Amino acid sequence: MSKPTSDEFGDVGPTDLEGGPDEFESEEQPIAHPTPSNSEDAESRRLSLTEKAAQRAAKAGGTHLVLCVTSFLIMVNACRQLSNIKEKYKNQANQPSLGAYKYAVAVGTTSFVLTFLMVLQNRLGHSAAMPKKAKLATSTFFFGWWLAAIVFLSFGLFDKNSNPDLDSSYSELSTAYMALWASGLISIVMLEEDLAPFKSAIQRMEKRASDTGPVFFLVVFSLVVVVEAITPANTSAMLSYGIAAGCIGAFTGVVLLVAGQRIDGRMKQGISIFSGLWFIVAIIVLTTSPSKESNGSFTSAGNGFFALYGSLFASFRMVGAHYENE
Repeated sequence: MSKPTSDEFGDVGPTDLEGGPDEFESEEQPIAHPTPSNSEDAESRRLSLTEKAAQRAAKAGGTHLVLCVTSFLIMVNACRQLSNIKEKYKNQANQPSLGAYKYAVAVGTTSFVLTFLMVLQNRLGHSAAMPKKAKLATSTFFFGWWLAAIVFLSFGLFDKNSNPDLDSSYSELSTAYMALWASGLISIVMLEEDLAPFKSAIQRMEKRASDTGPVFFLVVFSLVVVVEAITPANTSAMLSYGIAAGCIGAFTGVVLLVAGQRIDGRMKQGISIFSGLWFIVAIIVLTTSPSKESNGSFTSAGNGFFALYGSLFASFRMVGAHYENE
């Protein structure tokens, strides 16, 4: 058998190929470019969806949308209460005072209409049309509007003696109660975004709370106990103890805030323990009565109830902080 010659197959050599051996290798072995893994693709998609959700929330009005929802809840609850009370006393000569009900309807309706128009404006893409002064005026209005609503509705400044059927929706834990306080917090956020001095004041308060720890919250919760105790809704003589409990708690906190650096560690520990024991007694006296009328609003889950337990927790936290620093 004869061997194949180069004439049959042709002379093939690396030097005979066009471009030489280097180009041959580059064509046969192209450079591989890195491709993202499945996890990276998923992360990219997730971030993209998150950004889209944030953009949609901003386009929908952000805080205005949330305030619109909470205002709607309060409006519906207030209208239902007003309708029920009118139906109950429809054929009676002595009609109860409807001031609280009408005020609640006005609060919810006004805020709902305004925030709905603002959300609609944002949805139509005209958010930039509102000048800064107009935004500031709107935020200031909502802040004052909801601050007054919390004071009058949640702290019961409407006298229940003139209307014994006055619903406790706004002073006790309920949907209307949560919506009222949420609206107040949202109005603070709105004003903080539009008013630089107010934002600076909030930041200073947050820093003060961070620096002083539970002492700051002891003062705040104790003052809430005092305010809750002196409202017209609480007529029992037992609530004088609530005023005393809040005043002594606030005084204790103020002393620690003002002269805390000059007070001995053992003295601080003693004051903290006294504060804790003081509020344990206050909780027993004010929240464990068998009848709600004898102790006013402290027996139900409302402002006074939460403030008492907040003061107790702050006192215990003060004791714990002392032992942590030893």
